[in-house]
Amino acid sequence: MRRHRSPAVLAPLGLSCALLGLVPLPAARASCAGPILAVGTTVDEARPADIGVLPAPGADVTVSGIWFHTGCDDTGQGAGCSAPASTEAPMRDVDLVLEQGGSSWTLGAQDASSRRDRYAVTWETQVPRDAQPGPATLRAGFGELPVEVSD
Repeated sequence: MRRHRSPAVLAPLGLSCALLGLVPLPAARASCAGPILAVGTTVDEARPADIGVLPAPGADVTVSGIWFHTGCDDTGQGAGCSAPASTEAPMRDVDLVLEQGGSSWTLGAQDASSRRDRYAVTWETQVPRDAQPGPATLRAGFGELPVEVSD
């Protein structure tokens, strides 16, 4: 014979166990955005680029990025109520690197701005003269963007 428990009995029992810490509650999911890169002066966070187009080797180029920070304060609770302490800080000396085939070039390093400015970074640089027209990858921090070097 199978015994069935009434939901009116199980609900208070489950709530009591959760409040006493006997049953773990699901953890909050992280919501910190990772770095997003774009060729140009602006980054469209709602529609990040799938691929960027760099000008021909030797030409000036601007690369922009957002969300370059350490830490992740996604709880909004600080350290109270047993939430883990988490602080965000702008990344410093963020290297922008172009990789193509077996070659890589560091195009510059910049500090990220404040949270108010979405931890933005902008690099004013040049496409390396010895880069070849074709596919490549821009990397900065934990972000990357596939790019096409123009003729």
